[in-house]
Amino acid sequence: MDRVSVIIPGRCEPYFQHTIDSTLKAASGDIEIIAIVDGPGQIPPVVATDSRVKVIVLDESIGQRAGYNLGVHQSTGKYVMKIDAHCLLSPGFDKELKSHCPNNCTVIPEMRRLDVKQWKDKPRGHVQFMNFGLDVYCHFWREYRKRPEAKGDYPEIMNGQGSCWFCTKEWNNHIGMLDEGVGSWGNVGIEVALRTWLCGGTHIVNRKAWQAHWFRKDEGGFTYPMNGRQVAKAHKYTRENYFFKDDAFENQCRPFKWIIEKFAPVPGWEIYLADGYEAKRAIVYYTDHSVDENIARPLRKYLTKIATRIPIISVSHTPIEFGKNIVVGSKPRSNKSLYEQMLIGLNELDDDTVVYLCEHDVAYHSSHFAYIPPIKERLDFNQNRFHIGLTNSNYLPARGKWALSQIVAYNGYLKKMVMAQLALEKTSSIIQGARTHKWKSDRPNIDIRHGENFSADGRFKADYYKGKSKLTVPKVGHWGSPKHFWKKIGCNLDLIRGITNE
Repeated sequence: MDRVSVIIPGRCEPYFQHTIDSTLKAASGDIEIIAIVDGPGQIPPVVATDSRVKVIVLDESIGQRAGYNLGVHQSTGKYVMKIDAHCLLSPGFDKELKSHCPNNCTVIPEMRRLDVKQWKDKPRGHVQFMNFGLDVYCHFWREYRKRPEAKGDYPEIMNGQGSCWFCTKEWNNHIGMLDEGVGSWGNVGIEVALRTWLCGGTHIVNRKAWQAHWFRKDEGGFTYPMNGRQVAKAHKYTRENYFFKDDAFENQCRPFKWIIEKFAPVPGWEIYLADGYEAKRAIVYYTDHSVDENIARPLRKYLTKIATRIPIISVSHTPIEFGKNIVVGSKPRSNKSLYEQMLIGLNELDDDTVVYLCEHDVAYHSSHFAYIPPIKERLDFNQNRFHIGLTNSNYLPARGKWALSQIVAYNGYLKKMVMAQLALEKTSSIIQGARTHKWKSDRPNIDIRHGENFSADGRFKADYYKGKSKLTVPKVGHWGSPKHFWKKIGCNLDLIRGITNE
């Protein structure tokens, strides 16, 4: 029997019936729909409008994962397919997905956005490729589309978003989808991908089929209670039970690192691929709070996200919730106070720790922290750096080759050099007498020029602010355009006094 069992778990879904009816209409072969109404409060009620539909109404909510597993248990088809209760499928989806689905394969159709008012797919926002990060979130992966392996009708993918997948029931049971211990909601796409790849299978996207998905978060929010604790629980469970584990699943036959290496380079995994976090690293972050908190706070949050397993020592004038925070009180702004704050942070670390000096107005890329200096008695300065002004529509390549914010060095030597600067009668912003080296990270760091920077502007930057520089570039690797940069770091320029968002 070649039947496809479409399993639709949903809770308080306003478009549940639309999803069922349109799925029946789109199917071209033998299908059954198992609708799991996950607890009370479903308005409008879900009804079986066709003999191919089975509606299971639960008295209490059991969650998306348990609902899907219940649907699989009740299914009679050779194939099982999961969709959210707010999706539209392409005509003939079942025939097309079956046409390229061997037994050890999990397939997803192309993902589109659903216009729920007109109940049709939107013309823009088609997604085939995603990756998962160390932050345990799924991310759109536009750069992957340029790779040779991304071509063709059935390219392999790292992971999907979790709203839809298709496989044989036999394969579903072999890899053990889904683990109800993760929680009701969150990280479904990551779990499906890890189980598929690490249990010896293949995960692909079929570009000849699509599903249009309603993104509730962007258009009205969830129709039932959903708080951050539930999401945090899913992230914590996934991180502790799946990430970096070579025995996370019963039939796992590939180590965790295999999937990262297969799709490398993967954004955010540069450090893990470099040495598996074996080197002893630490970030020493120092601030005098001269940058607006509407910039500094998102930058700290972003740094926390990409650093993940790297300890952070923050030295500040007033308390901040950032790593291990050391408060030094208010100090006059000078090179000397800068070095004093650095030294306080460095004194917390062993001499053999690789230190990354980080400042409050720089957005760092994760590849910066993958670098390990080959020589201990040296200060290594990252040269891959761009400036961005708050009102500029382009980036300016940075000229300064010895920016303190770009130093990577072993703590023993760095601490010795900082102490030597403090012993000088007049301290300089450039560390005097040190052995230095220039290097470039795979992707650039972005130095934000906000008007209160410690380093002077000069004519080079003044021309940039006035739009007269001929050296500017509209986009840079990873960050994209300035508009995308501000969005990526989560900074709303409208919240900064006197600044108008572009």
